[in-house]
Amino acid sequence: MLIDRIMFWVVIAISIQFLLRVGLIAYVTIAQDYVLTDANYEQSLIATSLYFSISVFSVILAVTACIAFGMDAISDMKKIAHSDVLSGLLNRRGFEIEARQIIATAQENNLPATMIVADLDNFKTVNDSHGHIIGDTVIQEFGNLLNSSLRSGDISGRMGGEEFCILLHTADIHLGRLLAESIRTKTESMVFGAGKNTFSLTASFGVAELSKNENYNTLFIRADEELYNAKNSGRNQVRPKRLNYILKSIM
Repeated sequence: MLIDRIMFWVVIAISIQFLLRVGLIAYVTIAQDYVLTDANYEQSLIATSLYFSISVFSVILAVTACIAFGMDAISDMKKIAHSDVLSGLLNRRGFEIEARQIIATAQENNLPATMIVADLDNFKTVNDSHGHIIGDTVIQEFGNLLNSSLRSGDISGRMGGEEFCILLHTADIHLGRLLAESIRTKTESMVFGAGKNTFSLTASFGVAELSKNENYNTLFIRADEELYNAKNSGRNQVRPKRLNYILKSIM
């Protein structure tokens, strides 16, 4: 970070000035045959330069420290504003901001990127049958699973309710499908509740690879369509209004 580099060079400057001060003392006392005493030290060039340099660098350190604390506070506030507290992932806004940056970089450098949209099947029945506390636990555990499945540079977010999204950088659709299948298998092996009230969940996935000149909105729609198809042809019902809502939001 910039503030770290500033702090580094301030410390280097302080160290250099103290070394120069030692050299100045040696020069004055030896080369100039000048004897420092308690009486003449306060009026000497050595004392004046010392006090001045200490004052200047103290102000610089104080200002730099204030800037550093301020930047850390701003960074923390941004993380809070862009994070989903329950799942520990990015919230929708945070995910969209970071995803757009990754997609822009991929397009500029002709690199692949793949989006995975995930939905916990029949999640409403979990809240209805087991309560919202257990439902929150399911969201937390699924968020942990997504987070632990990603590489450095990949991102995941909770888009709302039981809907999640992953964006893989420098990854084609084959890697995306492998990851989605891995997460699907692990999700089915998770057990929630206690005693006779234990249950398992399934999840559906839609995967789409970034096309040339494509943006975040169209990539998300294609991945969401794949999720729609997976649900429509598979185990559970879908919510057909969701895709229409997405289309309207970007038109």
